Amino acid sequence: MQPVVEAGSIVHQMSLNETHRPPPPAVLEAVRATVTRSHRTLDALGVGLASAIGAHCGIPPEDVLVGPGSGALLQLLFSCHTGPGVHTVHAWPSWEAYPMMAENAGSSVVRVPLTDDRHDLDAMADAVTEQTRMVVVCNPNNPTGTVVGRGALAPFLDRLPDHVVVVLDEAYLDFADPDSTDHGIGLYRADDRVCVARTFSKSYGLLSLRVGYLVGRPSVLGPLRGHQLFQRVSAGAQAAAVTALG
Repeated sequence: MQPVVEAGSIVHQMSLNETHRPPPPAVLEAVRATVTRSHRTLDALGVGLASAIGAHCGIPPEDVLVGPGSGALLQLLFSCHTGPGVHTVHAWPSWEAYPMMAENAGSSVVRVPLTDDRHDLDAMADAVTEQTRMVVVCNPNNPTGTVVGRGALAPFLDRLPDHVVVVLDEAYLDFADPDSTDHGIGLYRADDRVCVARTFSKSYGLLSLRVGYLVGRPSVLGPLRGHQLFQRVSAGAQAAAVTALG
C-alpha cells in the first residue's frame, strides 16, 4: 500500500493547535530588547504583566495571576482547591490534561458526556455533590470546538453550591464568534466563585514562551499565590505578552 501523500520536510502536529503565523515584528523586537538585559532579575513576579492584563481586561491587577502558561496555572488550581477525597466535574471529551492534573493533586474527576458535542450543563450540575470542589468548563471546548450558548452559563452557576470553584478555560475564546457565548470576565465580575483561565499560546502565537493568566477573586487566587515559583514568567515572555496586548 502506498501513502496517500509524500512525507514533507516539515511536520505539523495538528493536535497541538499551533498557529502557523509567527509573532508580529514588534513582539519579536520586544523579546530581543529584553534578552540584552537577561543578566538581571527584572520583574520576577510579573507585576507589570499583571497590570497590563488588568488594563486590557478592565479589571484590578490584584485579580490577575500570571504564570508559565495556563496549563501550569490550571494545575495550581487543582493542587490548591482539590485533593484526596474530593473531585472535579468536567465534560468529556474535553482537554485531556484535566484528569492528569487531578491525579497529580491526589484527587479525582467526574466526566460528564457531551451532548451533540456540547457541554451538557444540566447533567454537569446534577453531577455536583458535597465532594465536588471544582467544575471546569472548557469554552470553546477542546477538542470539539463547540461553545456554550450565550446566556447559558449564568443559570448554570445559579445551580452550583457556594463551596464549588468554577473554572472557565478560555484558551480558544479568541477564535469564537464574540456574540456566540458569554465571556468569563463578565461572569467573574458577577460571581466570586468564577475563575477564568486564558493563554497567550494560541491566538497570540507565543506557545513556546509559556505565558498564561488567571482572573479571579482573592478567595480563589489567594491559596495559589503561596505555591507559585519566585520566577513566574521569564522576562522575555513578559515583554512579548505585554507588547502583544498592544
